[in-house]
Amino acid sequence: MRIVHLSTHDMVGGAARAAFRLHKALLAAGEESSMVVHCKGSDLESVHQATGPQSLHSLLGYSIQTHCLDRNRTPLSNTWFSLCWPGLDLSRHPVIQRADILHLHWVSSFQSPPTLAALLALGKPMVWSLHDQRAFTGGCHYAAGCTSYETSCFACPQLASDPFGLPAANLADQIELLPGTKVTVIGLSRWMAECARRSALFRDARIELIPNSVETDLFQPKDKVQAKGELGWPAEALCLLFGADQGNERRKGFRELMAALKLCAAGVDFGQRIKAGRICFFYFGHPSPELSDAPVPVQSLGHIGSEAEIARVYAAADLFLLPSLEDNLPNTILESMSCGTPVAAFRTGGVPDLVIEGSTGRLAPTGDVREFSRIILSLASDPNQLQALGRSCRRYAEANFTPSRQAQKCRELYRDLLQKRSAVPSTPSPPECAIAGPHFQRILPLILNELFAQIVEVLPVPRNTGAVAKCELRRARYLAQVKKALTKAASGLLSYPELIIRLQGKSPVRMKLKGILKQMFT
Repeated sequence: MRIVHLSTHDMVGGAARAAFRLHKALLAAGEESSMVVHCKGSDLESVHQATGPQSLHSLLGYSIQTHCLDRNRTPLSNTWFSLCWPGLDLSRHPVIQRADILHLHWVSSFQSPPTLAALLALGKPMVWSLHDQRAFTGGCHYAAGCTSYETSCFACPQLASDPFGLPAANLADQIELLPGTKVTVIGLSRWMAECARRSALFRDARIELIPNSVETDLFQPKDKVQAKGELGWPAEALCLLFGADQGNERRKGFRELMAALKLCAAGVDFGQRIKAGRICFFYFGHPSPELSDAPVPVQSLGHIGSEAEIARVYAAADLFLLPSLEDNLPNTILESMSCGTPVAAFRTGGVPDLVIEGSTGRLAPTGDVREFSRIILSLASDPNQLQALGRSCRRYAEANFTPSRQAQKCRELYRDLLQKRSAVPSTPSPPECAIAGPHFQRILPLILNELFAQIVEVLPVPRNTGAVAKCELRRARYLAQVKKALTKAASGLLSYPELIIRLQGKSPVRMKLKGILKQMFT
């Protein structure tokens, strides 16, 4: 089988690393697997980078993402919220053309509803692994308790202002252009699979449960004393580890972790062991702001790019702490368990698929700081229990999360989809990819006009009354011309060079407003 994985990255971020692991596992199983990515970080020849020229649409998409989403968030969440427009049409890419199976992963900033519809039109089975919730929402990557993705994503609680219904338009386009019956969904966790079943987009889709894998031959247990010595950690100390790729995300729960550690440090025995250096704390990843007020001494290991190095860190730790308030199937837990290090975490999302109470770790109710601290204190006081949990972690990882097991389950799914595929005529010339979905296209001119109105600065007013009137008239005419040109360009009726020609001119009004347009795109 010729399998092509689509992913925004191949090496950056947990979703990308998970997709890359599956790709390598399929290659090891003898399949013809390839990746098509927007940003390539590996040196594998089977990974192909696909980028398009910077166009007016990409500039407009960047401007809308920045002004309407990134700078328009409520305190509910700071996890990324993405527009996914304009997307890159891959339907004519030679690797895609040769594929038997298209397997989507995390494709934000890479694919849009129209570009995915163009891939569907090729008639090849499409599988989509859900690394977060963005595939079936109007923009959020984690819903922060909201369930509007089950209906319309109207009145999004993560946006401070949404006068044109941008998330609702996004979701409506996804529903119209990506019928759930034509996409096979892989929920990496039971929680994610259930969210997909309730969603307006995938409620009629085939949904399978195939978890991610971890390289159990790389992430291996080691003698704790030896591993700590190699890293320069105190050999006899109890070493508690925590970390995340992006620790500043609210959903990562570092505020709750710091509160739990403060309660732990208030305990007489625990506090004395910290002061004596017999309990140590280590953090990896991009730092969280909460660490500046940590109630205990924390040594930052920084961002660790090498999997071999992070495996050494997991193997040396006695306990891994994961305080996520929302999460799918964290790679950090898989890697820690494979290294024989048990986990203390909140019972949220897909975490209970990995942390089995009393077997591979301990779970506290989501956000329950006091119970989380009790679990830490209990495990810290019982080294024999930590060792028993660690051995159970390794067995559980070897039995359920090896790359070969994941590859075999995916191969079985691919074969089944190919056998059931209805006869579809070959399409050597794929249909033209739409610029935008109909619902987003409808509100795009309104969004652009609003953006332009927000950014335009008042020009200096001449003292002469007649000059003021003429200046305002020229300004109004030029604004109307710009809005009309932008609307045509966004609809594909005007090319980027033609737009520039329309906006040319050396009058003070034109020069000023051209500078404002440039500001919109930077």
